[in-house]
Amino acid sequence: AIAEQLRRDAGLPAAALAATSSLLARTAVEAYTEPLFVLVAAAGLYCGVTGRARWLGVASAVAFWVRPEGMLLAVPFALLAWRRHRQALLWVVGGVLLLGAWRMLCGHGFDPVPKLAFHEARGDLGDERGSVLGNLIAAPTAYMEAFLVAGLLAVLALRPPQPRGAGSLWLTLLCGVAVIVSFVVRRRFFVGWSAAVLPLAGVGTAGLRAIGGRGRELVLAVACSFDLWTAWHGTIDDDRIAERYVGEYLAADLLPGEVVAGDLTRVLYFAGSRPLPARHFDADRLIAMASAPQVRFVVLSSRSKRAVHDAVIVGLPQFMRYQLPRRLEELAEERGLTVLVRP
Repeated sequence: AIAEQLRRDAGLPAAALAATSSLLARTAVEAYTEPLFVLVAAAGLYCGVTGRARWLGVASAVAFWVRPEGMLLAVPFALLAWRRHRQALLWVVGGVLLLGAWRMLCGHGFDPVPKLAFHEARGDLGDERGSVLGNLIAAPTAYMEAFLVAGLLAVLALRPPQPRGAGSLWLTLLCGVAVIVSFVVRRRFFVGWSAAVLPLAGVGTAGLRAIGGRGRELVLAVACSFDLWTAWHGTIDDDRIAERYVGEYLAADLLPGEVVAGDLTRVLYFAGSRPLPARHFDADRLIAMASAPQVRFVVLSSRSKRAVHDAVIVGLPQFMRYQLPRRLEELAEERGLTVLVRP
């Protein structure tokens, strides 16, 4: 729908590229926030290109609740058409204040962007965090990994004449890239801006006048086929199901008041515990967590940091290896899970 607002014959290519977008599909399967952000951002951008300032602001506010960078959705439209879209910014400010007030009522203080403090406490990002120059150099590669052929087709939309509304999408994408390079570059972060890139890719595909209609259809077919092939052979660990099965099995064996500890947040979640903060834990911290009297089971990963895994086992002499059922034990070994139990 966004692409159709830019160019009347761009909607079908954009829809086909969106339906076959490889990394977008894979991040949806892995339950990341990007797919939900894309949905809300697409609603906002559609309202923006159709001149619905109020709903652009509302969608931007909702997008902010999903990911903080959502507040930027209304900014390009306000910059390029201030009188028409300035009220959108008021709705964004209202959404930010509302989230801060809600968190304050929940006892967390007036903090509408808790991710800032969360990321400041992380120690697993190294020198990459905030390295703007290095991140700028890495950004094009991550962009291509995120969008593949569609990323190239979007670049074709830069050719003049530019359709009306395309400038707002390009500026939206630039805002998104600015956020990424100021933090760390990850290809899935670019996926969050699919609502801007894929409509532009549709415009770029439709604009291939020189090769004719059949030629454009062939380009689109090749792009979609390549995306489908990479999605089929993409990097999702199909043995992650072991984490769910192990967590559910241990949950059924817990007595009231008992919990599961460890460094695998999916296992803890399916065992009935709150997910862990998204950071790596050292051996001392894991040992301290596991030593709590209510901990019955400890589940560790031998894949991520073998030295930490071995140190935790040595530091928990009060625990012993737990024997899972045969099929579940095979899944756990394939995934690199070690399950300990307090006798």
